Amino acid sequence: MFSLSSLYDYLNNYYVAAKNYKELGELYHKGEGVKYKTKSLVGINKDYVGWINIEDTTVDYPVVKTGDNEFYLSHNFYKQEDFAGAIFMDYRNSMDKLDKNLILYGHNMKDGSMFGSLKNYLEEDYLKKTEL
Repeated sequence: MFSLSSLYDYLNNYYVAAKNYKELGELYHKGEGVKYKTKSLVGINKDYVGWINIEDTTVDYPVVKTGDNEFYLSHNFYKQEDFAGAIFMDYRNSMDKLDKNLILYGHNMKDGSMFGSLKNYLEEDYLKKTEL
């Protein structure tokens, strides 16, 4: 019984995280213009700084930034506790004068969400298929 309960909780956590980010993706992709999208997402979370999308991967998420690199490890875009966390920019990167290199963090999820699909680039065939 305990094992079934643990398995349910585990799978439900993935489901809830995916549902939350799917809703944000629909909001972002249906929006008209960068200003509308930004205003809508900043209205939900003032820490919003941009969106990351990498073709041929599951990477399609809002990016947030706060005063540390700890909070969004365990909180989602809605600032709710969530094992999947959020994609976030290193607190030392500047948004005022955009840095030459930006550091983004996100979990390597077992279901391929967040940055989980980036491991596909380790396969030579996948890499060749996606080259420009």
